[in-house]
Amino acid sequence: MNDIAVFGSSSSAGKSTITMFLLNILKQHNINALPFKAQNFSNNSTVADDNTEIAFAQYFQAKSVNLKTTRYLNPLLIKSGKNSHLHIVENGRFFGELSPIEYYNTIDRFKKTVEQGYIKLKQEGTVVSEGAGSPTELNFLDRDLANAFIALNFKPKIVFVADIERGGIFASIFGTKELLKKIGLEISGVIVNKFRGDTRLFSNGIKIIEKKFNIPVLGVLPYLELNVGFEDSLNTTNYIQRKKPIIKAGVYNFKYISNYYDIEPLILDKNVEVTFFSNLNQADLFDVVVLPGSRQTVLDLLLIKKQAYKILKKTKIIALCGGYQMLFENIYDCIESDIKHTKGLGLIKGDVRFEANKTLKRSKYKIGNFDIDGFEMHYGKADKLYFEDENIFGTFVHEALYNDRLRTYLLKKINPNYCGYNYTKAYKKHLAQFIENAKMNFCVDKFFKLL
Repeated sequence: MNDIAVFGSSSSAGKSTITMFLLNILKQHNINALPFKAQNFSNNSTVADDNTEIAFAQYFQAKSVNLKTTRYLNPLLIKSGKNSHLHIVENGRFFGELSPIEYYNTIDRFKKTVEQGYIKLKQEGTVVSEGAGSPTELNFLDRDLANAFIALNFKPKIVFVADIERGGIFASIFGTKELLKKIGLEISGVIVNKFRGDTRLFSNGIKIIEKKFNIPVLGVLPYLELNVGFEDSLNTTNYIQRKKPIIKAGVYNFKYISNYYDIEPLILDKNVEVTFFSNLNQADLFDVVVLPGSRQTVLDLLLIKKQAYKILKKTKIIALCGGYQMLFENIYDCIESDIKHTKGLGLIKGDVRFEANKTLKRSKYKIGNFDIDGFEMHYGKADKLYFEDENIFGTFVHEALYNDRLRTYLLKKINPNYCGYNYTKAYKKHLAQFIENAKMNFCVDKFFKLL
């Protein structure tokens, strides 16, 4: 069976979501398939089941089909580093911080890393590889690990995701087809994504793509609600809420926000309205302010302190990892930034000290009276795994809010009328509905002819 590469017309065309969707289609037909992304530029990362760090998108894709997650799903993860450098995670462990020039001078080493990861997964089943950005950046092809390198070396069938919402869809499909042809590659099928309105209105568009471009159209997918699997910052504006909330939660949108999948249980909660905001003067509009993770904790803290941050002293707060660290009295950092010491917000006594060895661990944790399944992923160290008082709950533990009992306890403190819900059940139902709705506009038979 052929492997699949999911390429896109641009960033945010929907490659990550389509990769997840195709994995689920394959699973429904009893085909063992695994997600892969050679190189992911993302601050949204997580700890895999083998206690290594990978991009959240590949973790989400794998978990959607009940796979164990490992470093091989995403052998190269690149995050924002200090002084405009790239923070490189290779095979789930920190490699170093390189300038863009230094990174590209090391590209041959990283090609071997990517190749080894792909081969490892190929031994286990069909690989569904997600590309990055556009696959036809001509000035970049020799360094394009996520697109050209995979396609030329492993010969997967290329499924091209075209984002119709951005416009120019015919130009992007035809142009990509012709440019790929020049390097010996071809598109095997097109998925038109994010169509708003009646998809039957695109029937002539399908004829043009299939007859004039000679490319099968696998589906015209409508713009569908997906409030889980947050991969990038666009998700902070694209989720959909249909609620009659009794709690208004404001999530502070840090400049270097990361790992905000932690708030997905609030997004799915019918009793909680979630709003991302960037001006602390708006904090009193919410019943609770959520301080999520940050890729640059000290730099985001300094930006907060330029605002009316003292309003947080009289605000209900849920703080997670980076947001939690900001609440301490002092932060000593020579890892994420060059600022060795800065005063924290002073809402929790004690200091946070950044250490070279990053904590990466999935485990069971005791938080108050609750047993929590979650993980730690941080350089900052403090003597409190979690902290709670009348107004504040903070913790280093990611996915803490996934626990129904803890989340219900915290939100009842904010509004005694809050009654809670089963997050796991709601998550699975929401994801299943998305997949079934997408299938209604997807040509499964055409897809399997590619394989």
